[in-house]
Amino acid sequence: MAARLLVPLLALCFGFPPASADDGPTPELKKHGNFYVGPALTTGMLKDFKAKGGATVIDLRGFEEKGECGEAAVAAKMGIRYYAAPMPKSDPVTNEAVDAVNRVLADAEKGKPVLLTCSTGSRAAAFLAVRLAREEKMPVEQAIAAARALGLKPATEELVRMYLKP
Repeated sequence: MAARLLVPLLALCFGFPPASADDGPTPELKKHGNFYVGPALTTGMLKDFKAKGGATVIDLRGFEEKGECGEAAVAAKMGIRYYAAPMPKSDPVTNEAVDAVNRVLADAEKGKPVLLTCSTGSRAAAFLAVRLAREEKMPVEQAIAAARALGLKPATEELVRMYLKP
């Protein structure tokens, strides 16, 4: 009995995508500049991102949010760099979280698309709003509008506004 449970668990953890990874339609990746934003990863999303020339995935979900442990291995098999840079759901926009994602971006392949992902895409869009306002000096309202178009939700938008307040 234990062996029957252990084998599927090991398969998930060591690189085989979950059986449901391609079930259903692949969520659309939304684009701004060199960044794509999307919800929780699926194999279909990774394939779509790779076809767009994507090279780096930054997963903002906390470790407790991940339903399986195969994303990194599946991405690696496709030649995509995978990084986990958790931004907590409860308070995603902190200096520590933003700095962690920026450190990963510094290691990303220059000029290649980057996919920011989380459970729904809202935290990913929130990070992009902060980056647009802080790093690219875009006016805050314009950065937030761009992030809304990528999936920024109202509750997360409030946190972005508080973070970006002078």
